[in-house]
Amino acid sequence: MQFLVTALDGTDAQAPQRRQDAREQHLAGAKALKESGHILEVGPILNDEAQMIGSFLLCEFSSRAALEECLNNDIYSKTGVWVNIDIKPVKVAFR
Repeated sequence: MQFLVTALDGTDAQAPQRRQDAREQHLAGAKALKESGHILEVGPILNDEAQMIGSFLLCEFSSRAALEECLNNDIYSKTGVWVNIDIKPVKVAFR
């Protein structure tokens, strides 16, 4: 199944530092998921000032539960970078 995930960061004063502190580990995990075929596209969500305020993932997992397990194990979830995660099933039209 394919999913679109939007994961928004916290808005407190420490949120940008939490993101920066966990970024290297997060990117390593995302790279592994890309190489395994789970992530189709991924990137930051930006505000009008081009600051990172979240992430989007277009991904493929066997089930929503498998995706949720993956997201729960991501360093951004574990360290409170992502505070609002929305998951929608989608179907990629062109690949």
